[in-house]
Amino acid sequence: MTSSDTMTISTVQSGLRLDRLPISAFHKRIFWLIGAGMFFDGYDLYIGTSVLGSTVSTGFSGTGRGRRMGTVLTVLAGK
Repeated sequence: MTSSDTMTISTVQSGLRLDRLPISAFHKRIFWLIGAGMFFDGYDLYIGTSVLGSTVSTGFSGTGRGRRMGTVLTVLAGK
């Protein structure tokens, strides 16, 4: 083999190139979507626990009624 037949192995520095890219409108949109999703997820959890606590403390929901509702939802889901 001659020196022209050998292959030169080079490494690709893709991380450095990605770091140099500017943040575009697409990136900002993705950041907003992720942030809004996290906000609504947290809000949903906060409201859900507040409503559940209120319904249990007033007697509107309890273990007996919850079991029946779970059975009804299971039957409606077809499982």
